[in-house]
Amino acid sequence: AGKNYGQAGMPLVMATRVSEGLTLVIIVTLSSALTAVAVLDNAKPEMGAAARSLASASHVSPLAPVPPPRAFGRGASCAFQNNIRRFRTQQPPHSLRQQQPLSALGLSGGGMSAPAPVTWVSPPPPKISTVAEMTALDHGCTDQYGVPSALLMESAGLASFRLMREKYQVGPGSRVLVFAGPGNNGGDGFVVARHALAAGASVKVLLMAKPETYKPDAKTNYEAAVKLGIPIIDFHSGELSEALSDLLTWANFAVDAIFGVGLARDVRGKYAEVVHNLNAWKNGPVLALDIPSGVGGDRGDVKGVAVKATATITYGVPKLGNLLYPGYSLGGELFTTRIGFPPHHDAGVQVELARPSGLLKPRDAQGHKTSFGQALFVAGARTYFGAPLLASLSFMKAGGGYSRLAAPMSVIPYVAV
Repeated sequence: AGKNYGQAGMPLVMATRVSEGLTLVIIVTLSSALTAVAVLDNAKPEMGAAARSLASASHVSPLAPVPPPRAFGRGASCAFQNNIRRFRTQQPPHSLRQQQPLSALGLSGGGMSAPAPVTWVSPPPPKISTVAEMTALDHGCTDQYGVPSALLMESAGLASFRLMREKYQVGPGSRVLVFAGPGNNGGDGFVVARHALAAGASVKVLLMAKPETYKPDAKTNYEAAVKLGIPIIDFHSGELSEALSDLLTWANFAVDAIFGVGLARDVRGKYAEVVHNLNAWKNGPVLALDIPSGVGGDRGDVKGVAVKATATITYGVPKLGNLLYPGYSLGGELFTTRIGFPPHHDAGVQVELARPSGLLKPRDAQGHKTSFGQALFVAGARTYFGAPLLASLSFMKAGGGYSRLAAPMSVIPYVAV
């Protein structure tokens, strides 16, 4: 139905002849959720001979270097090869802003540019998992390969901090406020807090859970933060509004580690108050760990209220909730770290991002309406106005140049635009 196609997020019209005199018109919407994902394949940090021995025994190895057109090098502070996979569309959605080069993460050359043709860089795009599948991948990495769950949490937190450092220059002079909730997401937040402190940043943690409820890995990282002298403010004690206002006034970078992908209930009470205040905060970026708190991991639905993040770093593989609306619109730029998963560890996950590189072609900047295809829609009936309008308009939104509609006279006055 045309030589080229338009923006992601717009319907794509395809037509095929079914039989003599009958043409089937198919309208496919290319979700902007599939337009750009930056993937940081983070191997394990330098952790001493014992951990490297464990990594070797667990078959946790670096991914193969990426072939041209872009060169990927070894990360400056990582003992293993780090790859960044990026794929982009002609016009990134509003939440995917211009990105600076991430040279220290292994990327050579410029960052995300717009407009640009669809390109896929390096290995196939990542799998997309359900929450249950992600849980199985976590447990499988420990059970099958002997990688301790504490090491997976450390890798997740370290990769998150490295993103903060390289993309947002978090370091000396930065004031990082970590919102640490219950569960392992809070544990990830304490790892981030520890590495931010080690990098010279000032760090404070708003503790949104009772420490005795943490599982062993999260509790270990909580206790380490306490011993390091990181200020931890318990939001269960005292006047929350006043303490929260003071913390947000102080901070210039926020880390959302409140709820993870397994959230099954609505966010209410003091938790909702914190989320509302964080969303109104304008002093700096907000990085969500795994998924914005309040977004359902399987459906992308908002559980009452959800954090609106500047960026999200998700662990292992992206979850459905990272890419389905409305959750996708709340996540900002999306990054994924492998947290040390072996290659092909996610082979059993059946859903993956589409590869539209052969379908979506660069659009001629000097083109005109006849350059991008013409279509005739014969549609409608005396009392049916919606279908002819939507069908003919979708061709234009998909990038078509000239759309014609042939409809009954009674329909035309209502659909003429």
